[in-house]
Amino acid sequence: MKKKIINIIEIILVIILLTSLYRIYNYNKEDKEFKSATREVQEKFEGEEVKTSNPGLDEKKKRDQEAIEKIEALRKDYPSIVSWIRVGGTDIDYPIVKGSDNDYYLNHNYKDEYNVFGAIFMDYRNDENFSDQNTIVYGHNNVRAGNFKDLHKYEEEGFFAEDRFIEIYSLDGYKKYKVFAVYNASPYDKFRSPSYTEEEGEDLLRYIKEKNTFNGDLPKKIEDILTLQTCSPGDTRLVVQGILVDE
Repeated sequence: MKKKIINIIEIILVIILLTSLYRIYNYNKEDKEFKSATREVQEKFEGEEVKTSNPGLDEKKKRDQEAIEKIEALRKDYPSIVSWIRVGGTDIDYPIVKGSDNDYYLNHNYKDEYNVFGAIFMDYRNDENFSDQNTIVYGHNNVRAGNFKDLHKYEEEGFFAEDRFIEIYSLDGYKKYKVFAVYNASPYDKFRSPSYTEEEGEDLLRYIKEKNTFNGDLPKKIEDILTLQTCSPGDTRLVVQGILVDE
C-alpha cells in the first residue's frame, strides 16, 4: 500500500513537472512570436514612403498627410490597426488596434492571431479619429514582451526633467499630447469614459488633482484627452493622461 502511494505521488510530480515545462516552452514561444510580429510591423511603418508630395502644404499638413498614408498602408495588410503610438522617453512604438469589445485584444495581436501578450488597443467605445472627449488606450504590463510596461518609467524620479509627449499617427492625421497626469487608480474608478457631462468632467478633474503624482497644470475641462492604462501591482492601474497640443 505504501509503495502504491509513493508511485502515485511520483506520477503526480512528473505530471506537474511536464506541465510546468510545457508552460515555460509555450510562454517563450509566444514571446518570440510577439517580438517577431512587432519588428515586422515596425519595419513596415518606418519603411512606408509618403507618396503625396505637395510643396504647397505647410509642415502640419505634411505631417498629417504622412500619418494618414502610413496608417492606410498598414490597414491594407492589417485591417484591425487604427493608429500608431509613440511615447517620448520610452520604447513604446507600436500599432493601436480596436475591436468590438475590450477583451479580444487582451490575448490577440494586431494580426488577429492568438498571443498571450495581446496588443495595444483602443477602447471599443471610442471614435477612431480621437475626436472623443477622452480616448482610452490599453496595453499589458509585460516584463519581457513590451506593450505598455515602459509607462512605469513615468513613476521614476527625474523622468519629468523635460516635457514628455505622446505622438499619435491616425487616419485623422498626426496628433501630439502633452502629459499632465500620472497616477494609480482602481480599475473601477471613472477615469475611462469617452464622454462626460460638465458636472462629471469637473468631478474627474478633482479626482485627477487628488491622485496626480505629477506636479503639472491640469486642463480646464475634459476635452481632447488621451488616457493610457496598464496594470500595476495590487490589482491597480497605472494611468498616464495627456492633452492635445498644437505643434
